[in-house]
Amino acid sequence: MADGLKRVEDIMGWTPQETIEKFHEWWKEERPEEFEEFEGDLSKISDDEHSEYLVDGFEVTYRRRNAGSGSGTKYVGVIIGNNGRTDLMGRQREKAIEQLKYQGIDYVLKNGIQPYSDDRVVPIGRGAYHEGAWRVWDAQDSEVHFDADTPETDIPPWAISVPGEKYCIALLGGPRGPKPAYSYKQEWLCIVASEADFKAKGFGSPIILECSFDAAHVDLRLNEPISFQAEEDVSWFDKTTPILKANNISPAYGLGWLPEDMREAAGEIFDPAQILVQFGNFVPDLGDVHDYHDDNKTQLNSGRFVGPTFTIRGTVDYMDHAGREDKIYGLSAEGGGQHRMSVFSQAIRREDASAAIYLSVSRRLIEDFHAFQVKRDEEWLDYTAGTQVFAVIKTRTWENNTTGEQMLDADVLNIYAIPNRSRIAAAVPDDTNDLGSLGGFRSD
Repeated sequence: MADGLKRVEDIMGWTPQETIEKFHEWWKEERPEEFEEFEGDLSKISDDEHSEYLVDGFEVTYRRRNAGSGSGTKYVGVIIGNNGRTDLMGRQREKAIEQLKYQGIDYVLKNGIQPYSDDRVVPIGRGAYHEGAWRVWDAQDSEVHFDADTPETDIPPWAISVPGEKYCIALLGGPRGPKPAYSYKQEWLCIVASEADFKAKGFGSPIILECSFDAAHVDLRLNEPISFQAEEDVSWFDKTTPILKANNISPAYGLGWLPEDMREAAGEIFDPAQILVQFGNFVPDLGDVHDYHDDNKTQLNSGRFVGPTFTIRGTVDYMDHAGREDKIYGLSAEGGGQHRMSVFSQAIRREDASAAIYLSVSRRLIEDFHAFQVKRDEEWLDYTAGTQVFAVIKTRTWENNTTGEQMLDADVLNIYAIPNRSRIAAAVPDDTNDLGSLGGFRSD
């Protein structure tokens, strides 16, 4: 029975606790009277065959859901980096609220907003729930949108709340009414191939998987065998760069798509360290990082240079667990906080005993993708300085205002701690702060 639950856990990418909760939801929905009779507790069913029957039904249900979702070609491989989630409407929302604050609703309705550096104007409407429906009016007070289906207690997807006001505003110009107020795009860096290509010739270079709509809200697991469906496309920024795109995605984890006699050999190929070294643009010598950045940086239309994405390996020297929440931006600001980390190698410390490569790690990468943890025996454990890690990084430079020197920084897309080269943080006993043993003694 446990095997069936573990298979669903692997297919759907859930934690063990999430799998149990999903099983209970399924059981309660499929057989509500039975669920109530046994109080949602499988151990209270004396018939083992019936328990197995329930788990089998749960497994079949989610296998079917998984197989039927997504469109395009099936790809297999490993996700080696979180390349960031972009709020596509953020600039328009923020500009609308800012202009409303300083110039008032009448001005904004009449003139719209210009959230970009060009001449594009986004028209603005005023919205409210009125006479049994959500409505939007333009500058002439003409009704341009009507929605009687959304209850008054729900917020329509186009509504942007205005602090201190009963009305809301909307970004006009959508194909079927106001634009959605929130729209996200999530990018992943992956090493994948179609199932047929993998069996014939293995993996190629890293490629971006761009997830939109529902797929933008699915967190994929890093450093594990994965399969999913996606379609081939090209980058919006560079039409010569191929990417993969998915609007809905339901990943499966593990090597279950391979014949059983091939899985053991494939397990070595899918080892994260092996994947990163062979296919992750690995730079083995930390002393070459600056040169690799200079040799592979690209210039944007704005004139600014951005560095390449590549993999390094080093020993952790410093980890900032507290992080900072002010003056942060870019990929390493995801999750509302930025954490610093440094890694070194013996090679770069032969000439400078304090030499290190400094990395910027997002709070999201730490909290959602275990950047400061190592997985041992299916358990995530905190590691400390002295642990050897692989880091997938995107470099950038900035000018030191004091010296004028060009400084190198690196945003982290992924950290993989090598299990047998990790130093595990000491567990803190639950009663560390328990003063009961002081026998009522007080120092004050």
